Amino acid sequence: MQIFKSTLNGENNGKEKLYSINFIRVLCAVGIVFYHVSCHIAPTGNNYFLNYANGNFGELFVGIFLLISGGVLYYNHPKIDSLKAFYFKRWKAIFPMFYVTWFYYYLDSAVSFKSPFYKGVPAIFLSIFGVDGYFNYRFETYYKIGEWFFGALVFMYLLYPLFTFIVNKLRLWVLVALIPLWIWQVSTDIFIIPDTINLINVSLLFISGMLIFKYRIYENLIVKILSPVISLCLLLIPIKINTIYINYLTVVFIFISLYTLGEFITKNKLITRFLNFAGNYTLPIYLLQNTVSFSLNYYLKPESFKAFLFTAILVLCICALHSWYLTAIVKAVYNTKWFKKIEEFFMRKKIKEK
Repeated sequence: MQIFKSTLNGENNGKEKLYSINFIRVLCAVGIVFYHVSCHIAPTGNNYFLNYANGNFGELFVGIFLLISGGVLYYNHPKIDSLKAFYFKRWKAIFPMFYVTWFYYYLDSAVSFKSPFYKGVPAIFLSIFGVDGYFNYRFETYYKIGEWFFGALVFMYLLYPLFTFIVNKLRLWVLVALIPLWIWQVSTDIFIIPDTINLINVSLLFISGMLIFKYRIYENLIVKILSPVISLCLLLIPIKINTIYINYLTVVFIFISLYTLGEFITKNKLITRFLNFAGNYTLPIYLLQNTVSFSLNYYLKPESFKAFLFTAILVLCICALHSWYLTAIVKAVYNTKWFKKIEEFFMRKKIKEK
């Protein structure tokens, strides 16, 4: 008897839309804004939204984001028919927005330093490939937006065809191989890179999302009932185990709990429309929020809870406004003739001009 049965075999072009995912995306985007505002005022001793009992909310929300990224990608592409088309679609989904947003802030620094290569020529390639934030812990970079998570996402997209092959061949057994490797990564001192952003840890979250969606674990009644209970325990009760282990469990169970809650909330059509609209702007909000948060905290210096709440809401509003016009710029780029020519080459289909 199979407890979890796979329902995904090929390209998903007709399966139902998972409205709960936009609910979780929006909630995580709001959560990461509140977390970073709290980070910037933490030196004052006011940690309003910094930590839960076994970790910090930043790692929790980014972990959920990575899990969703792997899951939704697998839901739509359980197998890859064309590597060229797949990689172009992934590039199109994140890089134009990254370039437009990054250049917006880079230009200001370049003008201030009176040089386009004020940190050297080699470092600019890290930004071109979208991994400047990921390697910022190790090298001098032109990091402006997106933090480490964007670079981690780039690596996950690059590795996705391999992950798909492994998941489709080994199924749940892939965890038997990956979890011991993950435990070794956490316990060893070989790596300079922090455990949270180590690609082994990131891959575990990403592949776990793929498996959760492959077997639709979020639909299992027992899992749906237990997840909120386990989530509350992990959020409220300190457990004396390495926080990275607890964070992984918290990410999984919080995701399933939020997915179940989202199924209920998105029964309302107005809420669903709003979430579908807001879900389109979560990527630019993720890219912008830390930079905007840092700037506002510098000028407003919030200390009271009311000031913290006001600052967090203001950061969200500014990020939302920036996201709207940056998205408009990216869409305008998509509609240019030269971009359509590039898309035709990679997708092997005629792109209609508007």
